[in-house]
Amino acid sequence: MFGVSMDDQLMKFDRVFLKGSILLLIGFGVYNFFNFVFQFVMARMLTISDYGVLATIFSMFYLLTVLIEGTQTVVAKFASTNKELGSLNSLARRAFKKSVVLAFVFFAVYAVISFFVLKPVLNIDYKLLLVSGIALLTSLTLPINRGILQGRKRFFALSLNLITESLAKMILGVILVVWGFAVYGAIVGTLLGAGIALIFSFIALRDVFRAERINVETKSLYHYSIPTFLITIVIIAFYSLDILIARALFSPEIAGMYAIASVLSKTVFWGTQPISRAMFPISSENDHANPGSKSHVLFSACLALSALVLAALVLFYFFSDQLVYLFAGKNIPESAGIVMYLVLSMGALSFTNLFLLYRLSINRVKGYLFTLIFLAIEVMLLFMFSNNITEYSIGFMISSFILLVGSMVILR
Repeated sequence: MFGVSMDDQLMKFDRVFLKGSILLLIGFGVYNFFNFVFQFVMARMLTISDYGVLATIFSMFYLLTVLIEGTQTVVAKFASTNKELGSLNSLARRAFKKSVVLAFVFFAVYAVISFFVLKPVLNIDYKLLLVSGIALLTSLTLPINRGILQGRKRFFALSLNLITESLAKMILGVILVVWGFAVYGAIVGTLLGAGIALIFSFIALRDVFRAERINVETKSLYHYSIPTFLITIVIIAFYSLDILIARALFSPEIAGMYAIASVLSKTVFWGTQPISRAMFPISSENDHANPGSKSHVLFSACLALSALVLAALVLFYFFSDQLVYLFAGKNIPESAGIVMYLVLSMGALSFTNLFLLYRLSINRVKGYLFTLIFLAIEVMLLFMFSNNITEYSIGFMISSFILLVGSMVILR
């Protein structure tokens, strides 16, 4: 009679968040499973030397994550607050044109760097490097459609798109390697998987691209992209620097032991990402409809994240040796002895990522430049705590909690 109360609306948002989180958790779980199977099969089908080349190329792919995550977050923000399909159509088409031009520019620069730097330093065939560089085309285009799916809260379609990419990559990569294309087959299979996912993303958004275009003002979106990309850089660099610095500080064997524990612990961060992805468009939409209003979405996200992180802590506490053996195929006491410190670090980083994305979703990120300070603190602590990998892991854990507390204080 008197309409829907604000609490009723917030509860509705909470239910949407719960449904979206579950869909994305399942989607990301299947996506990561197929990616793991791909790596598992390639490690057994390729020679050790060829797999080393493949692993190196994939490491370069991971550097593109900043572009992918940043672009998808910016587009998701716009899509969550603009309900007109015509405006989304206009944004997507303009973004595609600019991203394709940018991708070709990056590819040209990459081709030159590959010839003069990567080819002699990494000892990888130049033609293979060029084929790998084509990833720039999909890395700057696919996030646009996925950002719209995320912003429109089409979590099932987004999950299905992720699964399509990893499944196609696995199947096509294996087929091409069996046919004798070796590393070329694995790389081409990866690119074809991304291309197929891009095509299917257009199908999932056919209503958007069929809508009559409405001109939109994107100046504010460009301003919004600056803190988005910087915060994305901080998060990705923070959980990547520890392995790179460990390789510089320790012997290859010790660094390898740390890397095994580090990669294993990062499953906590990767596995909890669906929660922040589901929260982002909902909190953005809620703030746009009721500026300055309090929302239960962040609280719900914190509860869900706490449950997953706690489950991970319990699992690693009781089964660290078994998990390291399952992951590495051998008993490594040194890795098992430090994995709990690193899981705690990834738990703290997961909460940091959640809080920062929430601030981005409501467009309240004054002071974001100061987050760069915490990268410097991380590097300093890692060098200070470098007598052994146990101290090193503790240093990384301390820096992770400093980032969590510091980012919350700065962005208040």
